[in-house]
Amino acid sequence: MSDLADPTVDQDFELALLCHRKGQLKVAAPLYQAVLKRDPTRADAAHLYGLAHIGLGNLAHGIEALFLSLRIKPGAIEVEHDLGSALISAGQVERAIEQFHLVIAADSAHINAHINLGLALAATDRAIEAEGALVAALALAPDHAYAWYKLGRVRAALGDWDGALGAYEKCLHYDPEHHDARYNLGNLQLGNELFDPSWMNYEARWVRPQPGPKRPFDVPVWRGESLSGRTILVWGEQGVGEEILFASMIPDLIARAGHVLFESDPRLSPLFARSFAGVETIGRTYPADPRTAGADIDVQSAVGSLAPVLRARLADFDAQPYLAADPAKVAVIRARYAALGEGAKIGLSWFSSGGNKIYSAAKSSPLMAWRPVLRRAGARFVNLQYGDVAADRAAVEDAFGVAIHVDPEIDQMASLDDFAAQIDALDLVITTSNTTAHVAGALGKEVWVLLPAKTDWRWSRRRDGSLWYPGLTMHRQDSGEDWVTLLERAGAALDDWQQRRG
Repeated sequence: MSDLADPTVDQDFELALLCHRKGQLKVAAPLYQAVLKRDPTRADAAHLYGLAHIGLGNLAHGIEALFLSLRIKPGAIEVEHDLGSALISAGQVERAIEQFHLVIAADSAHINAHINLGLALAATDRAIEAEGALVAALALAPDHAYAWYKLGRVRAALGDWDGALGAYEKCLHYDPEHHDARYNLGNLQLGNELFDPSWMNYEARWVRPQPGPKRPFDVPVWRGESLSGRTILVWGEQGVGEEILFASMIPDLIARAGHVLFESDPRLSPLFARSFAGVETIGRTYPADPRTAGADIDVQSAVGSLAPVLRARLADFDAQPYLAADPAKVAVIRARYAALGEGAKIGLSWFSSGGNKIYSAAKSSPLMAWRPVLRRAGARFVNLQYGDVAADRAAVEDAFGVAIHVDPEIDQMASLDDFAAQIDALDLVITTSNTTAHVAGALGKEVWVLLPAKTDWRWSRRRDGSLWYPGLTMHRQDSGEDWVTLLERAGAALDDWQQRRG
């Protein structure tokens, strides 16, 4: 009896398929392999054997098996499509794009091929082509929530905010539990200053597929009820910049609550303690400090989750300085900088390296692009940039003959209180979007924030100033503009600023 007539081959295949469907990939893979060994003509076994290995993270082995399946049965559409998806996972995006075009040429109604082509094109920054692929998918399946979500992402990348907002709304119409779409919709609404719906959508950050980490506090969450005579525990979230931004609501909370306990990044605690009279501050630790389990605590809230109550409308914003640097430290630093010579003391910061690496790179500028600012006469520049930037500063000094002073007494990574005093001792701060912008803004300092054309909700798209920080001005790239062009405009603005100072 040949293998083709051997009923146990089909039985082994069915058993492998059953295990595969149950997610038992480590069991299914060797069963598929056994089928192929006994019947090398089983293209279906080679296909599923490849998918099992891909599911186990063995991409090279899985891709090899998909190629085997296509050699056995050339032109199998689903295998061709799955090969494209595997190539994306393996980082071979251009090959994947070719693969999806091949599938679409054979079957123009293959919805997933259009969607995955869109994802692959977006991964290579071909957003306009990606938009076309996703629109083609939605023409075939107008109720495909995932395709609407990805279209929203692509349109946001193109700076088409209204188109992105509409796509996210469509996604949620068809899938109200799509938390990533809800979170991204909230971000867009916040950028458009639509606060009433946006904050509740922004709360989806806690239930996304990659949710923000919640603190383990076993008391009810505050939803806006009276805090008279009650104690609320507020805890910082996300990065230092977000903790500072949202801390602007602490004065509002003080006016409502009997007592406020604020758990934050330990580097912020001294600054917050000085700035918020009557607030009990505590540094975040793991595990949490026993004080956070005090019997007197009635309710708790993430600091950003105060916003649906305290910043629900545009009228709720009244930008005022709310952080207070140590005046003694400020005086010492100011005297130290006076020794640098005549002229305005201007702090500079030019990149971000935290959080999402792609986003950080987009909002970071090369220091060599700052020549239009650095070549302005009558100014002394002070480094506010964290990290080892000695090579950057040396290159600028060699190329332009301009020194950027480094204060050896200040280490912002160790003490944000010292950093706040340093910023307060300056006349002007010019920075990209990073912690420096938030510290300077919260102190009420005059600060210019240099932004890429596509930025997040923290920097409203409706104004050049800030709802959160009274002395902050935004300088944005136009669409397609580079950093040099933006910094030329900033340099011209610096000329005007110096003339006004006299």
